[in-house]
Amino acid sequence: MTGDPTAATELTTSADAIEDVIAGLQDASAYPNEVLALMPVGTVIQAPSGAIVHGNPAAARILQLSMEQLMGRTSTDPSWRSIHPDGSPFPGEDHPAMVTLRTGEVVEAHMGVRTGDGPATWIHITSLPIRSAAGSLLGTQTFFVDVTGEFHEQQRLRDRIARAERLAAESSDLVVLCDASGVVTETAGSGPWWRGPDRADLIGRPLADGLDAPDPVGRALEDCLTLPGGQARVVIPLPTAASGTRHVEVRLRNRLEDPSLGSVVATISDVEERVLAEEELRVVNLDLERRLDELDRTHRLDGLLAQSSGLLGGCRHVDEVADVLWDLFAQVFPGSEIAVRLDQGSGQSLDVIRSSFAEEERIAPDACWAVRTRQVHSEATGGVECDHRLPDGRSVCIPVLVEGQAVGSVNVAEESWPLDSLLATGERIATRLGQAIPPPAVRPRDLRA
Repeated sequence: MTGDPTAATELTTSADAIEDVIAGLQDASAYPNEVLALMPVGTVIQAPSGAIVHGNPAAARILQLSMEQLMGRTSTDPSWRSIHPDGSPFPGEDHPAMVTLRTGEVVEAHMGVRTGDGPATWIHITSLPIRSAAGSLLGTQTFFVDVTGEFHEQQRLRDRIARAERLAAESSDLVVLCDASGVVTETAGSGPWWRGPDRADLIGRPLADGLDAPDPVGRALEDCLTLPGGQARVVIPLPTAASGTRHVEVRLRNRLEDPSLGSVVATISDVEERVLAEEELRVVNLDLERRLDELDRTHRLDGLLAQSSGLLGGCRHVDEVADVLWDLFAQVFPGSEIAVRLDQGSGQSLDVIRSSFAEEERIAPDACWAVRTRQVHSEATGGVECDHRLPDGRSVCIPVLVEGQAVGSVNVAEESWPLDSLLATGERIATRLGQAIPPPAVRPRDLRA
């Protein structure tokens, strides 16, 4: 249950006690308090005793509790009625937060919790230690995401696979006997699912040819012939006259030295439902991974924006603003090509302050569609294009706004992100930066107070 320590960053604070941490969060002027309140991910902070001393609205919503009910609870409170994914009890002392408080390690787990009379809510939990600057453990902050829908979908598909396997076991398979060269000598059985070649037509032909799968069935036959009693299996799409193709599993066993058989025994079973269910489960798992990655990305972006907003509030001139913007975008889009342009007071051009592009020049404000419309823009979406040069491939222009006015733009070339995520991230950054950059920092020097 212990997570990879490199997968998450421990929380470090200059506070000396958990009460100091909470006091800092409750300061109305602190950006962290706003971030915690708006985050879609639930989070709680627990004291060394295990008692919850701080939480955000998402935590109360996911756990179906009021904030009053949430505060003060401990992981060992029996009213959680928490369970493991297999349905077994999940003792409070084994909850990720409690393990983190004992060990100081980052801990992850999936857990079902019941706080009322309804069904369990399934959550993915990550618990991180909160340490003072000196390294002492002050408490733990736990993040959790509601994955109830995905959990039940996976369970439904697992049940479907199990049902398909039970039905296959109860049905009559097609049994084929082959000689040492793989030629069919005898057939028996077969259920109503069989729509392949007539059993009589298989006799006297190599099994691999009769099933129209010479390569996979041929290799499986070679594998099972390597040793007496050798076994092999392969799943193939079987051409059928009625329905195109149907997946079957061919199980081979070497019984050539068995006096009663003297053959290679091939058992052919219908596994179409299982193959379809496994593919559905694979797609669901991929979608779940994508959604969890997106939530992790959103959580990380919130933290970076909160940190950058605090730094921008203290900037006194455009050079400092540019340094903060460059550091922010380099962390949000690591490895990407980035160019930061800002109006340095002329009102006639956006100068290149920092850039990783090979060649970048100043541009007129009207040359950038994002600056003209004050909206994030991508040429990949079609429509109007920016007049200034953009790098090849997927790229976006993100306006830098101050009091609703565009004072610059940031170009990002990033091929690895989905376009919708790239545009949405750009919009969130533009909105937060517009609230954080102080107007005097981007005014001409001779006009500043």
